[in-house]
Amino acid sequence: MITFSNTWMFYALLAIPAWIMALILFLKWKKNKMALLASGVLQPKMFPRYSRFKIVLKHILFILSYTMLVVALARPKMGMKVQDVETKGADIIIALDVSNSMLAEDLKPNRLERAKQAISVLLDRLRGDRIGIIVFAGSARKQVPITIDYATAKMTVQSITPDDVNTQGTSLSAAINMAMESLPVDRASSGAIILITDGEDHEGEAVELARKAKKQNVFVHTIGIGTPQGVPIPIYNNGLVSGYKTDRNGQTVITKLNEQILKEIASEGGGIYVKGNNPTLALDQIKKEIDRMDKQVVSMKRYEDGKEQFQWPLALAIFLIILEGFISEQSTGMLTRMDFLTPKR
Repeated sequence: MITFSNTWMFYALLAIPAWIMALILFLKWKKNKMALLASGVLQPKMFPRYSRFKIVLKHILFILSYTMLVVALARPKMGMKVQDVETKGADIIIALDVSNSMLAEDLKPNRLERAKQAISVLLDRLRGDRIGIIVFAGSARKQVPITIDYATAKMTVQSITPDDVNTQGTSLSAAINMAMESLPVDRASSGAIILITDGEDHEGEAVELARKAKKQNVFVHTIGIGTPQGVPIPIYNNGLVSGYKTDRNGQTVITKLNEQILKEIASEGGGIYVKGNNPTLALDQIKKEIDRMDKQVVSMKRYEDGKEQFQWPLALAIFLIILEGFISEQSTGMLTRMDFLTPKR
């Protein structure tokens, strides 16, 4: 099995079709220019060194070299190792708000992307804790079951979008319910739920659920993403902002961070509330709280990425570019140079 650490590098391959189109246009322009100077029969005599084939061949080698370089930069890994391991840690469920309001751009590039970046950083710093991830909007959905496979969890986080939940809105109660269901039944130590959201709850049962979670030794922490001043919710079309969300009266919808509800949930849930202007620092503060929790020893399967194999596509890229350099764009003219061996009459 081959996996890649930097899958975003493959976007660089989008330059290849433009490259090929530019080459086709250049060859067509060259052909037209040559046609103005000589007819098809006379062209081989007037341009004896011109080789269309070699020009194309050099560009093919260059494109292949470029492709291999992109593959190398994507950091391919071969194979996957499964190990039975014992670890001492806490059970943590991250509940990430993916409602449309999380696309607001008061945090750059937007609330959701900043939250995802912070979760990835947290996963890099975890040691032994079991992690589960759910996404929620108007309803909640389990995205990553409880695991210590941080690599898989990290890849899943990177692909999260608002489309992962069909029902829009923001239901913090649905998130807490799903988080509690995601924790292991045989849990012998404390658990933690981390709600990452702008707090625009549309139901209002979350505070009571957080209180119940605390009674079951599960502490609910909250991170508020956004600003109290509020910003409009962008509507994207082909990756570009084409407008802003409006209500039934045609008024632009403004999404604001609701700190009050998040503070109440954290207070009743025995956790802490952290404002997430810098989500990474916010998660660091909550991690310190989690590190103080009781930990238990559990046995789990851990999936480890195989060894990086970037050196092979990189070596091939270097070989192809060296080979391309040895090929001249001009015809070698072997037959022309052998004319002197032919007896003249």
